[in-house]
Amino acid sequence: MQTYIELFAGLSPLSEILPYMKPALIVEKDRFSNRIREALHPETKNAPLIEDINDVEALPPCDLLL
Repeated sequence: MQTYIELFAGLSPLSEILPYMKPALIVEKDRFSNRIREALHPETKNAPLIEDINDVEALPPCDLLL
């Protein structure tokens, strides 16, 4: 399965067009946005979540960077 990384995800509107891809990493610091995104896109619930982009030392391999 192909994977993607979503930086500054917000409510993750791009997840609507990626139903056949698995999130490898999501970066979003707003907790409200994270809760809404998980409710709208349950497949993102188990994705690794980082709240601060400064905490990312290296991005994992992925097929698409958003």
